[in-house]
Amino acid sequence: MQRRRFLALSAASGLALGAGGRAFGAAAGPAAAAVVVTDISPTTDAANLFAVLETFRQNGLWVTCALCTPEAGALDGYGAIVRGLLALGPGIEIALELPELSQLSPHFQGRAAFQARRRLATLAGEGATLSAHTILCDTTQAPTDPVGVRSAGVRNVLVRPDRRGPTRSEAWANGVARFSGGTPLTPWSASLPAGGGDNHRLFYISADGFSAVSQADLRRWASNLATAFFDAELRGEMSAMPVSELQLRDDFRFTRQVAVRLVGDTAALRGFGDEVERLGIPVLFQDDPEPRGYWVPEPGEAGAPTDVIALGEFSCAPGGQLSLETAGPLPSGIAVLPVAGADAASGMDDCAVFELRDMPLDRPVTVEEPLIPPGGQDDLILSVHAGALGAPGAERVLLAGLEALGQDGITRFVPLDQLVNTVLSYGAIERRFRRTHAATLEPETAPAPVPSGETGLYMEDARLAWAFFEAFTDPNTGLCPATANVHTGGDALTWVTMWDVGSQINALVAAHRLGLIETGAFEAAARRILFQIAGRRSQGRLLPHGVIRTDLVRRGSSDFDGCDAGRLLAGLDTLRRHSALGDEIAALVSSWDLDRIVIDETIHSVTDGELKSTYKSHCAHYAARAFGRWGMAVKSPYQTLDGRTEADGRMAMLEAVAGIGPLGAEPLLLEALELGMSAESAWLAEVLHVAQVEEFEETGALIAVSEMPIRRAPWFVYLGLQLGRETREWGIDVVGGDEKYRTKDFLDQNMALSSKAAYLWAAYRPGPYADALVAFVRERARLPIGFASNVSASDDGVAAPFTDLNTNAVILQAIAHKLAGDGATPQP
Repeated sequence: MQRRRFLALSAASGLALGAGGRAFGAAAGPAAAAVVVTDISPTTDAANLFAVLETFRQNGLWVTCALCTPEAGALDGYGAIVRGLLALGPGIEIALELPELSQLSPHFQGRAAFQARRRLATLAGEGATLSAHTILCDTTQAPTDPVGVRSAGVRNVLVRPDRRGPTRSEAWANGVARFSGGTPLTPWSASLPAGGGDNHRLFYISADGFSAVSQADLRRWASNLATAFFDAELRGEMSAMPVSELQLRDDFRFTRQVAVRLVGDTAALRGFGDEVERLGIPVLFQDDPEPRGYWVPEPGEAGAPTDVIALGEFSCAPGGQLSLETAGPLPSGIAVLPVAGADAASGMDDCAVFELRDMPLDRPVTVEEPLIPPGGQDDLILSVHAGALGAPGAERVLLAGLEALGQDGITRFVPLDQLVNTVLSYGAIERRFRRTHAATLEPETAPAPVPSGETGLYMEDARLAWAFFEAFTDPNTGLCPATANVHTGGDALTWVTMWDVGSQINALVAAHRLGLIETGAFEAAARRILFQIAGRRSQGRLLPHGVIRTDLVRRGSSDFDGCDAGRLLAGLDTLRRHSALGDEIAALVSSWDLDRIVIDETIHSVTDGELKSTYKSHCAHYAARAFGRWGMAVKSPYQTLDGRTEADGRMAMLEAVAGIGPLGAEPLLLEALELGMSAESAWLAEVLHVAQVEEFEETGALIAVSEMPIRRAPWFVYLGLQLGRETREWGIDVVGGDEKYRTKDFLDQNMALSSKAAYLWAAYRPGPYADALVAFVRERARLPIGFASNVSASDDGVAAPFTDLNTNAVILQAIAHKLAGDGATPQP
């Protein structure tokens, strides 16, 4: 009865609380039915639309109108339609039409709903309130759970049917429900098909068909249709209502969450707060009469309460960059900004700040006044200011009003952190975003100069890494083997990829910058390498070899690897900037037919004569930037920032990366050393760094993941952070993606700290964590010649008994970057 009592007061929307994928049955009685008018847009025939809606209203048929929300610039004349719908009163409710909602992730569901409602609200007129608690979307294969829309105050998702079918409902634990199926109607059908025992019945009418019918015919049809609904109600078959009321029937357990806040530091407010808490209502005390907002940490263990942090000044720049004042490091969480006013609505803003509707009580209320207007179903903050207690008996009236709200069967008083963490979706990607975002909000400190004692240690490390190239470079070819076992006299792998060659070139440049090789010897060594990589013509294309022998002159395969070529081109770009060989290098690069393997701005490899895209890989962004240095425009899967706010672009990037595979230090940090860090890679580097530091703080395990050779099949693995998992997870991958090497057991057997990654972090992100990584590697990974490729991350720190070209080359690069300065130049 409490729910029906609330319905009697309600003229707006609501939804259900349940479990994902679970269908809910109706209470005994007629089916709950709703009529939805779709496809309302700036091009809709407004006169005919209102002829239909006014007739429905005159005949007592409540209707939900789904409005398209075109981008700004396509809204001419739309304001009159929006204002006209609002003027029709409670018999017409507004929904948002977002066709692609089912394809969006939870974050972008909430953002799409928030932005769509805001665009429509700008057309509603000053002081008008435009609420939208329902979204209409199109059918799609494997739809995403619609849990993200709750942040924007949406509780109902309708899936437009392609054809007539039974109405089915699902509900999720955060109070969102989705309805699919239903019956399409046209302006030529005034009879209602039998329901077949459905608990819910949805009827869809497209406004696109109104322009072809006269107003007189439309009014006649609308009147007949309303009569058909009325007759069905009299027969006890169904009861028509707005979509928002569907969830207030049946077993959806609809609730709205309300957090009570007392704003100001007065004795009256403190005493009132004590009385409110005696009612069992949580209270947030805010002494500052003009609070700016809060930082709400993410949920703790087993839903334990968390301390809300009051924030000082904070701002959101037009591009979506958040800046705020904090007293110290912030835990993982989200900034919350209370927003008040007629047009205030909840949702995630451009800076990933959660705007939460605030209803201020700043004057005494009467017994007759409800604290929350009838029909309001939004989650909100109820803010009591000192002015609300400024009349005799005001405290008693407020307490009675709060007690009545708590007994209405709908309202649930909760702490602010519980409200926020219930309303927001907390998927794996969102958690990782918020944890990294919190870290980026801390003030940056300039890295301190390397102490003189440390400089000496780094130079010793550089000399040891350079010893690998001095010992194993073939004097005839100038090439160095990929791996060598220094304990067995130097057993070496005499095949190298163009990635290896690019690394060797970078090692030469680094050694020269550090003074480990004289200029004459440096340029002579570089020329020998340039001679060896002239390439091979196959299928009419001259391209660098896929692999090349280090002990034979110009002997290599006819295959070509696009990612490896990116590393080679980056190395050649570094060499031309740090030597007098620029003309020779430019002539070599221009001789290759690289333009013939860049198709639709995507780099391709050549395997057995077949072109294969390299786009879905972590090397694609680095390779794209390297190709760009030589005048070729290439796309990257990381390029999600253009056309989005910073926060949305970063979230989209994490979603893209989750579909690629484990994220490691290479080639991510190589970009900083060679090409200058792009905004995309800087963000992903922060994501990886934060996750590694988290692991260390929680478990004591040092983590520095990257690619590395191993002593067993498949001989080479990629270790990294696997995004998209519910818990922080380190993943392993191999060339070809063989599933037998992606198991937890195989990861446990091969999880190790990459020696080169430790030095990369010291160069890119100096600080206590990087210092600990380098100390760990320096103590355990130094071999008689070069550094071990990796070290077991366990306490015993067992080093791999072999060394490799890439490890020693990258260590040299990192040390040169740290001691000799940034040798990279920004991307043009």
